Amino acid sequence: MMNSDPVCILLASTWTGGEKLLFRYPNSVKNAESRDVLAILSNHYYALKPSLTPSYSVCNESGLSSIKNGVLVGFEDPVLANLLLTVNTHICTHKYEIKINDVLFVGYSNKLCKKKTLEKQESLSIYFNVVFALRSNVDPYFIDVYQDLSQQISHAIIHEESRVGYLSVEKQAILELHELHNGEPNELHDRVSVESSIGRFLKKVFEDVTNKGSVDTYLNKWIRVSHCINPRLSRNMTSYYNNNNINNNNKNNNNNNNNQSMINNSNNNINNN
Repeated sequence: MMNSDPVCILLASTWTGGEKLLFRYPNSVKNAESRDVLAILSNHYYALKPSLTPSYSVCNESGLSSIKNGVLVGFEDPVLANLLLTVNTHICTHKYEIKINDVLFVGYSNKLCKKKTLEKQESLSIYFNVVFALRSNVDPYFIDVYQDLSQQISHAIIHEESRVGYLSVEKQAILELHELHNGEPNELHDRVSVESSIGRFLKKVFEDVTNKGSVDTYLNKWIRVSHCINPRLSRNMTSYYNNNNINNNNKNNNNNNNNQSMINNSNNNINNN
């Protein structure tokens, strides 16, 4: 795993009456460190501070490690939901970053406003964050790149919500899965990654940027999301496929030349006879 690879992708949302970490991939095992992280949050050992870019940082120096074997650990779902959603009022429609221990959460916060209906006379606001968890010592270049990808995904979700109510439908379906798997987050997120359209999409995004250094796919089979994370890895993959094509073409040309030689030899034998 490269230092620039994400360790996790997350989707969190808050609305009137609730907040949830809707999805995380890959899963992590629950352990005692989550209590330590929760203590850090509850004791306010961190503070929002504006950076030079339109983003925000949350920092602490607890000395805990939250990445083991390339996987995010020590953060239970409620802790992550609280961590990622608390800052929404400050950073809506902005990029941001949050540092806890050796993990840097980078993303883009956005807001959906559902209009009044005959049944509901109040407009409804839904905040949601698309977040990548990175190593805290990652090169600043990749922080910007992942924030840009989060923003692109966020805008795609907004578009699909206005077109077909995409996030509202997906959120409700995921919440129903939450009720079925209360207390079993790993099993829950496994099912979301299979049964939910947005879960499958986010899983593919994570795997593509990790394996290929880029992503080029469609949200809800409609909106294209295309982004290059690691140009060097992408170039290597392109070179690999191009070299394979060249080798295959050379093999085909050699086969054609051999076949032509056989035909010519046969014709010569016929003429000699």
